[in-house]
Amino acid sequence: VNATTPMDVAAVATTGTNSGKPNPPSITPLTAGTWIYACGMYAEGGDRTVLSNPGDLSATTNHFRAALGTNLTVDVSVAAGIKTDWVSGAFDPAVFGGGTTNGSASWAAATLALRRS
Repeated sequence: VNATTPMDVAAVATTGTNSGKPNPPSITPLTAGTWIYACGMYAEGGDRTVLSNPGDLSATTNHFRAALGTNLTVDVSVAAGIKTDWVSGAFDPAVFGGGTTNGSASWAAATLALRRS
């Protein structure tokens, strides 16, 4: 990532309720070769389902990571991945896989455009 200007454009974020399937918002980078970083998380009491790559982020090993945290009250899954082959125009990451459709869940997601050095 470029040490002087790491963010190509401002990050965008969103939240949702009644689902545990984060949907990172669309972003339009300006600089060719920018990497797009999408992240999301959900919280819900008891579903215990880890998030998975939505398919439009890099499938390269270690480019998508997810984790699940559980306790007696609330379970949380967090995940993040990058798109390394963006060329131009807007990119709208797909809804993350996995997660839960439980109506008591809520989620948050963000998309960043990281300028490469």
